[in-house]
Amino acid sequence: MVLIVIGLAFIIYFAFFSKQDAGEYALIQAETMDETQFTSDTLVTEIEKIFVDIKGAVKHPGVYEVTSESRVIDIVRIAEGFTEKADENYVNLAQRVHDEMVIYVPEKGESSDYIQEKSDKVSLNYADVKRLMTLPGVGQVKAEAIVDYRNVNGPFGTLEELLNVNGIGEKTFEQLKDYITLY
Repeated sequence: MVLIVIGLAFIIYFAFFSKQDAGEYALIQAETMDETQFTSDTLVTEIEKIFVDIKGAVKHPGVYEVTSESRVIDIVRIAEGFTEKADENYVNLAQRVHDEMVIYVPEKGESSDYIQEKSDKVSLNYADVKRLMTLPGVGQVKAEAIVDYRNVNGPFGTLEELLNVNGIGEKTFEQLKDYITLY
């Protein structure tokens, strides 16, 4: 008899608390889903078709239509890979591509001046503090201010938006504009 009473108490206890837990879980799940609402339209607009130009030591250089989610390695694969003469050390295969981007793959032994000329501009949207400090008139403080601005406000939409960064005025901007890019 005692075992039956203990058994019934056990069943009632777990039946009551397991339903309560399930109800709380469903409520939490519903609140989470309401906070983050994605539509198929949102996802479609984020992934768009873009055109990327790949030149130099690849088997099939040219302009290719890809998605905005692509990376340089994807474009190299579409171009059917590097030639035997390609110097892959100068290519960032992990870099995301953007519309109208030009990827140049140099040949081994190609003049470093020519390669440097291809990559002289510093990206406001991707450069780290160290790379930003290579710009004329930009030291540690200004470089950190640029990165902080980008982290708070998102990517720069125009080069002129750099004027919104603390410590960057017209004079500094004029000094920098030929050395910077958004990409």
